[in-house]
Amino acid sequence: MCADFQCAWLEDANWPDPWRPDRSGLLCLRAPLNGSAPAAVVYEVSPNALQSPPGGQILAELEQTTAIVVVVDDDRKRRRIVGDWLPHLPEAVPRRPHFRSAPARSEAAEPGEARRREAS
Repeated sequence: MCADFQCAWLEDANWPDPWRPDRSGLLCLRAPLNGSAPAAVVYEVSPNALQSPPGGQILAELEQTTAIVVVVDDDRKRRRIVGDWLPHLPEAVPRRPHFRSAPARSEAAEPGEARRREAS
């Protein structure tokens, strides 16, 4: 799955192995909100992962490094915004997609390629 997708763990070499999505139970995405304010979405993919020690550490990291964090719980029924800052949203600009587009780019040029190989 990670061969075609760029989660926050693959993008950031400083994120420790326990934060890897299959270990933490949280899938984190970071992207600029309308090309400006840094934002993150955290999907709880394993029950109660948000209440685990890695879950708290990940949320704390994202609160420090992004302007807004949206959390989607395991049953996908509740979404909440972590923090109290809502940015002024500038005009929409194109953003880098999380999924790579075809044709596949050179593996050596891919961000997170070394971590992706380690994870498989």
